[in-house]
Amino acid sequence: MQNLSEFRSGADYDAQYDHLYDPEIAYLTQMALGQKGAILDVCCGTGIVTIPLAEKTGFEVHGVDVAEDMLAAAQAKSQHLHNIHFHLADALDFHLAQRFALSIMTGNAFQAFLTEDNALHLLQHIHQHLSDAGLLIFDTRLLEGFDLTVDTDFKLKSEYIDAAGHDVRYFWKKTRFDDINHILYFDKKRQYPDGKEVFSGIELKFFPQEELYSLFERTGFAVLHQFANWQMSPFDLAGPGAVFVLQKE
Repeated sequence: MQNLSEFRSGADYDAQYDHLYDPEIAYLTQMALGQKGAILDVCCGTGIVTIPLAEKTGFEVHGVDVAEDMLAAAQAKSQHLHNIHFHLADALDFHLAQRFALSIMTGNAFQAFLTEDNALHLLQHIHQHLSDAGLLIFDTRLLEGFDLTVDTDFKLKSEYIDAAGHDVRYFWKKTRFDDINHILYFDKKRQYPDGKEVFSGIELKFFPQEELYSLFERTGFAVLHQFANWQMSPFDLAGPGAVFVLQKE
């Protein structure tokens, strides 16, 4: 599993990313209403997508995540809902006593699983939790189109106001690419007005597309749709990312 230091604060994660998920929420709500059944959000984080799905569909929704502070934020935000349940558990080793019509992973969480064996186990585990003809929808960056060039220094990526009201400047640096295992290593830095700097790191696995399709087939999934992004733009073989809609066979 990847380095989790980037996910140390659920409140700060929301402050930085909450406003970016409208396309995911819109598309997944549409798909969930078509499936008409319980929803499973794997690597749900702070519930940025999980909670709106519960609100908009009325279906029972379960979220699973291994980062305790992220999940605590999700639970705090969803006290008004009776159709949502959060579980502190590893995505490779959770067991819920029901089947789901739809499972989702957003935020490119699929890339947190850094080996073929882990990705295979993840997909098998989700497959077991899906009802017949259930769907798995997730996004991932693609090896063939993503810029894997290593940086010589930190680059400013965004500015935002954190949960405490501080202006934060957010930087990242691609420090190393393992071209055998297709893992890209990032260093990240957040600068605060008082001069404080907070560092974190993350690793992302980039599966070649041919290997992705092999994983889908080996775990009993058929590709129903594939898009370039959550706005359903046409899939681009040489593009930087994809959204896959898989159906349990």
